[in-house]
Amino acid sequence: MQENQGTKKVTVFYDGSCSLCSREINFYKKRAEKGKFLWVDINHSKSLLSQYNLTLCKANAELHVVDENGKIQKGINGFRIIWRNVPGLNSLSTISGLPIVNGTLSLAYKLFAWARPIFKKE
Repeated sequence: MQENQGTKKVTVFYDGSCSLCSREINFYKKRAEKGKFLWVDINHSKSLLSQYNLTLCKANAELHVVDENGKIQKGINGFRIIWRNVPGLNSLSTISGLPIVNGTLSLAYKLFAWARPIFKKE
C-alpha cells in the first residue's frame, strides 16, 4: 500500500481503455482530495497488479479498489470506497450500503461489467 504523509492512499485499478470507465474516473479525479488516491490504469501497471495478486484478466472483469486498510474491494463495494473518499459523494456511499440498494446496484454493475467491452476504445 502506498503511504501519503502518514495516511494510506486508496488505490483504484481501472480500465483506461474503456471510454466510459475513463470518464467516470476523471470525474472522481477532479473532485478528489489531492494525494488521497492512487489511480492505476490496469493496462500500464502489471507489476502493481501482481503486488496485489491480481491478473489483468481479474482486474479487467470488474473494478478493484484497495481501501485504506489494504483490503481489496470489488465492484460496487469498490465504488463505495471511492464515494466515501470523494467530497460530496459520501451520502452515496452510505445509501449504497443499504442491503436492498447494494444488491440492486451490484446486479446492475455485473450487467454493465458483462457489456463493458462495447465501451472499449479502438
